[in-house]
Amino acid sequence: MSQRDEEVVKRSQQLKADYRAVFSSAAGVRVLEDLSRRCFVRTTTFQDFDTNAMVNREGKRSVFLHIQTMMEKKKGPKR
Repeated sequence: MSQRDEEVVKRSQQLKADYRAVFSSAAGVRVLEDLSRRCFVRTTTFQDFDTNAMVNREGKRSVFLHIQTMMEKKKGPKR
């Protein structure tokens, strides 16, 4: 692995750790709960009469899902 690749991996790992640090606190958990309600995580984004609203809702949902993905710990190999 090149030095540049190693730096990219290190930055990515640090950023994931930062997400976990921010959203693992009591305040972070409350914020995530609020975002899950506002970002259509538990409900449909479908609106048959307003495609712009649906696209907007999907964008919000995508951001929340990104936060969740960043908080996941790297899974080791299956044994």
